[in-house]
Amino acid sequence: MVIFTLAGKVMIGIGTNDFSTALNASDRWKTRAELQQDYAEKYIHFVQALQTRNPKAHFILMATDQLEGEIATHVNKVVTQLKADGLHKVDSIIFKGLEYKGCHWHPSAQDHELLAKLVIDYLKANKVWQT
Repeated sequence: MVIFTLAGKVMIGIGTNDFSTALNASDRWKTRAELQQDYAEKYIHFVQALQTRNPKAHFILMATDQLEGEIATHVNKVVTQLKADGLHKVDSIIFKGLEYKGCHWHPSAQDHELLAKLVIDYLKANKVWQT
């Protein structure tokens, strides 16, 4: 999980590895759909709790397009539901092209450079960051 704030923006990257493995008999979810539902519900509650503590914040949820877009799909569903529930200052950044060649399939230095550029471009486009 990655959370950082800058100029009233709260950026969250969560769940990248939550969908990376098959379910096991010992998991509390019996189906992929149950895992996806639980992920979305918990994510929504998490952002709502953060919003209660930071009522002026704008939330940006980050997700990878890996795993056939499963994470990105569910993060976008979270954004849609949060907006339907009245939290209009919420968006997503879907990142593509990461190689995950770091230790144990984590992002590499090159991946981090790509992520930094995506975030900076978003902040500039939304007039949060002026250079």
